[in-house]
Amino acid sequence: RGTWDSPDSVLAMAQSRLEALPPEARHLLRAGSIFGRVFWGGGAQSLVAEQISADDAATWLDSLVESEILEVQPHSRFPAFREFSFRHNLFREAAYAMLTDRDQKVGHRLAAEWLASEGEPEPLVVAEHYERAGQNESAIPFLLRAAQTSFDVGNLEATLNIANRGLAYGAEGEDRGKLLLFHAGSAVWKGDFANLSQSAREALELLPEGSSEWFVALAGLAFATSFGGDHDALRSVGENLGAFRGDVPPIGPVGYAAHALHAALVFSGRAEDAKALCKRIEGATSGPDAEDPTFLGYVSLLEGWLSLYSLD
Repeated sequence: RGTWDSPDSVLAMAQSRLEALPPEARHLLRAGSIFGRVFWGGGAQSLVAEQISADDAATWLDSLVESEILEVQPHSRFPAFREFSFRHNLFREAAYAMLTDRDQKVGHRLAAEWLASEGEPEPLVVAEHYERAGQNESAIPFLLRAAQTSFDVGNLEATLNIANRGLAYGAEGEDRGKLLLFHAGSAVWKGDFANLSQSAREALELLPEGSSEWFVALAGLAFATSFGGDHDALRSVGENLGAFRGDVPPIGPVGYAAHALHAALVFSGRAEDAKALCKRIEGATSGPDAEDPTFLGYVSLLEGWLSLYSLD
């Protein structure tokens, strides 16, 4: 009876088949393997543009389909380009193994740039290519977007893991502040008010005053006051609000923050500060840009608080 080949020998057989191909076909397969088992003709050609033109790449890719090394997918993630897949993942592994370490890093950087330019909808995909290229700093903006996506669907564990990657890569300034907000937001849901206060405080110092993220950091401190008993946090909230002289942007995160701040002020006996906050927020509703339904909904809640506690 037959015997199973070892994984190494099977991979060597696949590599032997690829090595027998013309150089242009090998170049395209190695370029495609950078993306994974699935890749796009335009993406692979962009990695080897100095050696192979777009027209020639299309011809060679057709020949690789005929050789049953590649398959054309019926639908493409990027409609302007044909989507291919390696007929067997072994071919992809063999092609990728033929790349030097330097070629892998350069390839992943170019793949990240191509995917970003084509509007790759999953930012974590772009971030991981930058990471494999050793370009961790370039991955940070995409990690921010990926963390937001995870947070929006309630996946707190993934959110924190992604945010921690960005922090570990040395994110600074506003980027660091935004990543810390994910720690603060996750801490709210977990009831970890010590971490909430610490993360929100640092984020507040890093984020542009008056930005939507700045208001969300204030909201984090308000929650730390309301539920964690952190009275220093409320003092910080009051000081920042008192010092802020800019226009209040009529957007959802600001409404959310105002709602949290108002509750904290009311429950701590600072009715006058609560009224001042409400007037400031309500003033934003008269502007021409006050169309965000989330913001307007929070303003209605504030008006309800005013009536309930007779603060008007």
